[in-house]
Amino acid sequence: MGTNALILVVVLCIDLASASCDANVKTQFFGKHFLKWDTTTKGGVVCQNGYTGESSRYYCNENKKDKRKNVWVLEPPLPTATTILCVEKPSCDVSLLFSIATSNNLLAREANTQKVDPGKMFQYKCKSGHQKASSTAVLDAQCNSQAEWKHTFQTNGDKICVPIVKCTKSGLASQLAHHNMKHKSVFYSNQLGAGPFDKGKKTPINCNNGFTGVSYMSAVCNSDGKEEGGRRKSYSLRHFFFLIVFLIYFLILFETRVWSHQC
Repeated sequence: MGTNALILVVVLCIDLASASCDANVKTQFFGKHFLKWDTTTKGGVVCQNGYTGESSRYYCNENKKDKRKNVWVLEPPLPTATTILCVEKPSCDVSLLFSIATSNNLLAREANTQKVDPGKMFQYKCKSGHQKASSTAVLDAQCNSQAEWKHTFQTNGDKICVPIVKCTKSGLASQLAHHNMKHKSVFYSNQLGAGPFDKGKKTPINCNNGFTGVSYMSAVCNSDGKEEGGRRKSYSLRHFFFLIVFLIYFLILFETRVWSHQC
């Protein structure tokens, strides 16, 4: 009785072991067709990342009445023996932008990215010491639906990023001298320093001794490396003296004519 029970157990184990599909076959099939299990559908398979294709079902047929018992089944079946379920997605190669990006003084924001999917943007920034040539310049390249790059970078001529031009102390002095003006340094914090100066640097200015006039009270370094401000020329007191004399003469002359007419 004991021997018969042992034989029965062994037979059952052999039968259960044979009631499954070969895992190696599944592994090879998944590798050949770039598949992975779909975690949302039982028996569902989808393409691996970076690949595209139709979703399918892949399961082990355990129907004892079916001739394909214990065989992996794909639904729908492959149309031909050479058909590959998943193919590599079309994408844009970032390396194709390297030459034009370099010539435009651009640096990639994601240096490790090699491929970009259609519809996605690849972002750049101006390299150190450079700025956008225009505030409206777009520093991104787009991978379109045909896996081709679209961008506004120029292959020659004007570059999208240009060197940052700094203002100099001598440049400010030259401009102020033309307008009879000078840098005003009343407090220690107003001292201009040696420079060069970045865009936005502001410094107070006023007219030279012996001159007066309406002028801006500060000069600002702009994006061209030139100081803005002090554009209205300062005039000497002699100019105002002659102007006042002329006005008095004109008023007297006008008033005399009026009285003469009344008489």
